[in-house]
Amino acid sequence: MARLPSVEATLIQAARGRLPAAAERRLRRLIAKSERGDLTPKELADYQALAQDAQRIDAARAEALAELARRRGQSVKAGGRGGSPRAAAPRTRGARTSPTRDAPEDQR
Repeated sequence: MARLPSVEATLIQAARGRLPAAAERRLRRLIAKSERGDLTPKELADYQALAQDAQRIDAARAEALAELARRRGQSVKAGGRGGSPRAAAPRTRGARTSPTRDAPEDQR
């Protein structure tokens, strides 16, 4: 019979979460293109989806770290290492964009 992971093991696994390597590389390339204002509409959609995935993973990591710290009676320091690439507001080719106009509805 397989042993179910402990709550702490599950929290540790969540705290180590990150985008798959290929997705992280793609997001970094899209960030660079965005900073140059060279994103196509398809790339913009990919950028937004990957950035949303990265934000979801980062939020889960933060929650897991906070819960681990609470369980261990420790504090959590901001600005830890690692995590997902930080995405600026995307810019499409030939257009100036605003972060709110290009952000998904739930992030405005």
